Amino acid sequence: MPESAEVISVERARGSPVGDPAPRATAAEYQAGPRPLVAPDDLRGERWRGLTWVRIASSVPGSASRLFDRNQARWKRCVPRMAKQEELPIIQKTYDLILWYVPIINRLPRDHKFTLGDRIATGLYDLLDELIVARYESRKLARLEAINTRLDLLRFQTRLLRDFKLIEPQRYAHASKLINEVGVDLGSWIKQQKANTN
Repeated sequence: MPESAEVISVERARGSPVGDPAPRATAAEYQAGPRPLVAPDDLRGERWRGLTWVRIASSVPGSASRLFDRNQARWKRCVPRMAKQEELPIIQKTYDLILWYVPIINRLPRDHKFTLGDRIATGLYDLLDELIVARYESRKLARLEAINTRLDLLRFQTRLLRDFKLIEPQRYAHASKLINEVGVDLGSWIKQQKANTN
């Protein structure tokens, strides 16, 4: 942060800097106008007793805020948090599928875990990767059709788990439901891209 940056807020937070900040003190409490950063000595005073972190935010757009660690008496740079990005439903559904499915794959018997299990897990991660890449491509159709093939492979691999009696019928039904939901969204996306190219 530039030394001339105006300090617009000071957050008082106990414990980790990633926790929820405590109520802010206004800039007027510390300055009458633009000035260098609040001096560390100002942050060691009685006012801050029992507080671990003090966050200084700048008025300069895009500037990182800084944290003063009262325990170690030193500054730390803090990169501003990015606003949460809205995910495409198909990406979120694939993410949720991975969270649910991979722990089951990891509990497969050893002779299947490192063959069929690894293929399924790798396919799931690749599916998520490809969907995220497709999101930012200008020409998506070819990639989406390749993803559709990968999803079909995943369906058959999941059926093998059931036929080898490696997962319970209820889990197979749930896995199939999650995969089909991804497939429905993918089919709609492919249909939309075909309509756009015509």
